[in-house]
Amino acid sequence: MNENKDFIKKWESRRKFGRNNYIIKGTVVGALIILILLVMKDFYVHPIPFNLKELGNLIFKNIFISIILAAFASLQSWNWQDRKYENIKKEKK
Repeated sequence: MNENKDFIKKWESRRKFGRNNYIIKGTVVGALIILILLVMKDFYVHPIPFNLKELGNLIFKNIFISIILAAFASLQSWNWQDRKYENIKKEKK
């Protein structure tokens, strides 16, 4: 029960800033993390030195992929947390 109170308190403080703000912040942070992981993976898988054009294409592709994945994860996180919040509120009534 105390766990639910903590969740409600934290979620209400995040929720008041709005869905778009939550998704934008989550996308930026998530995209940076995913981008770093993808670039590390590319250098591990392709130890051959890149020329500038290949490196540019690789970075652009990784940025595109990381933004899409992070945006999807942020949107799903908002939906999941908001659904959990609504369910806890209904149980209290």
